Amino acid sequence: LRDFPQLVYMLHENANFCQYLYTFNEVSMPFINLKIAGSLSKEQKQTIANQFSKTIEDVTGKSPSATYIVFEELERENWAVGSRLLSDPPQNK
Repeated sequence: LRDFPQLVYMLHENANFCQYLYTFNEVSMPFINLKIAGSLSKEQKQTIANQFSKTIEDVTGKSPSATYIVFEELERENWAVGSRLLSDPPQNK
């Protein structure tokens, strides 16, 4: 996976999947895993996919058809910053 661009954010649970795709295709390919608290519309996902794919192509020369993008929409209660869940109201200081 040494040829993956630095822009790729790959979490441990996706490592086996990425290795399988890399071996299967026998070429390096970008894999982007975007995690977001909340949800995105289909149009927002399409815009992000277009821009990410274009950036990968511009930086690495990889075809957009070789770029895999996964959108993971997480409930705000499943995401925390420090000790505060994003579903909790902000604390007044």
